[in-house]
Amino acid sequence: MTEQYVAVTGSWLDAIGQFLSAIGYTLQLQEKRDVNLRKVVIGEGLQAVGNALQAVVEEDPIARTGDWIEAGGAATTSIAVALQLEEENLEYQRLEVLGDTLQSLGPAISASVEDNNELFVALYLQSIGAAIEAIGAVKEIRGLGRLGLQLSAIGNWIQALGATIQAVVLTREWLHSEYEELPSHRNNE
Repeated sequence: MTEQYVAVTGSWLDAIGQFLSAIGYTLQLQEKRDVNLRKVVIGEGLQAVGNALQAVVEEDPIARTGDWIEAGGAATTSIAVALQLEEENLEYQRLEVLGDTLQSLGPAISASVEDNNELFVALYLQSIGAAIEAIGAVKEIRGLGRLGLQLSAIGNWIQALGATIQAVVLTREWLHSEYEELPSHRNNE
C-alpha cells in the first residue's frame, strides 16, 4: 500500500464520517432520537480514523500536526456525544465544544502550508464548518437548543463539502500518479 493510497483512504473515511455526522444532526432537528446522535458518534469516529491515516503519511510536519489535531478533535467530539447519550451533562457539552474547536484548528493549520488551491479551499471549508459546529454547541449550552442544532447541522454539511473536495482532489492526484507509473504509458512517450 502506497502512502498516497493511505492518504486517499483516510480522506474518504473523513468525508464519509462528515456526511454521517451531518445526516445525524439534520435528522436530530426533525426528531430528537438517540439513533440520530449515534450517527454523529460513528461519523465523528470515522473522521478521527480518516484524519489519523492522513497524519501518519503526511510528510510536512505542520500539515501532519494539523491532521493530528483534527483527528484528536473528531475523537473528542465522538466521545463527548457518546457520553451525552448516557447523561445530559454540562461537562460533556463543553468537551464537545473543545472537540469541534480542535477540528476547526487542525485544517486551518494544514491549510497554512498547502500549495494546491483546491486543497486549500477544501481545508478552509472544513475549518469554517467545524467553527460553526462549535458555535452551535455553545448555543446549545446557553439554552438555545434548536439554533445550536441548526448551526451544528450547517457546520457539518460545510465540513462534508470540504472533506469531499479534499477526497476527490487526492484521489485524482493518486490516480494520475498511478497512470504515470504504468509501463505502457511510459513506453508511449
